[in-house]
Amino acid sequence: YKTLKGLGLDNFLIKINSRQILNSLPEYAGFPPEKLWDVLRIIDKKDKIGLEGVIQEIFIFLGNALIADKVGRFLLTSSSGVISADMIGDENAWADLVQILEDVNVGTNNLNIDLSLVRGLSYYTGTVFETILTDAPEIGSVAGGGRYDDLLAKFTGQKIPAVGVSFGVDRLFAAMEKLGALEKRQTLTQALILQLDASMKSDYLAMTQELRDAGINTALYLGDDTMLKAQLNYALKKEISYVVICGSREKEQNTVTIKNLQTREQEEISRNELINYFKKIFPSS
Repeated sequence: YKTLKGLGLDNFLIKINSRQILNSLPEYAGFPPEKLWDVLRIIDKKDKIGLEGVIQEIFIFLGNALIADKVGRFLLTSSSGVISADMIGDENAWADLVQILEDVNVGTNNLNIDLSLVRGLSYYTGTVFETILTDAPEIGSVAGGGRYDDLLAKFTGQKIPAVGVSFGVDRLFAAMEKLGALEKRQTLTQALILQLDASMKSDYLAMTQELRDAGINTALYLGDDTMLKAQLNYALKKEISYVVICGSREKEQNTVTIKNLQTREQEEISRNELINYFKKIFPSS
């Protein structure tokens, strides 16, 4: 919730379900428990084939129209969010979750109960959820996860309740680009150290590391062309704002030249002031 809000993606819907509720489906609909996973795989295709398609496939799989219709009735509650006690045995199954969301100031306007949500991994034992962006639903789920009580036992030997969530970074970027929420930048590099003298490689490496240690995003020019003009053109192409110029003359005088490629201004400073110079420009680094 807060991750999406922080990215400027305010219009989203968190679809939520419970594996415990899905596990009650065989008893409610009247089919053998060992066929549950096959039925769930069909239900998981609801977004692609629709509710009628799900009912038809379950009828073909189980050979029973009454059971298929009961599964369809079960799934219809997704549109209303109303879960009756005869389906899951507890009509207040979501009360605790809603209360927790309210306690942490996360409203339920972005929450929707969707009994067709399965999540394909079998290790989930409780709540499962997925998130879609309502302004770009064609992107698909951008985040999903759930509760798994037994998974960690395989690695720790202890049953530890846990909840995990993963984000689809590629989908998020695609959605942000589509919705105009992504600021395109060629690079995050704040300063580029030019290499103008092959005998000074250790000096260039030292400057690069010093600035990085100080929190300045710094890159070292690694191209083959040692000409100043070529390296400046590289920095311009990458939209790097500042370059550090240091040749044999500067080394002898213990100075460096900082060139601002946006204003075309440059300034020669003491080599010892290199970090402080960039700290003044990028105080939050």
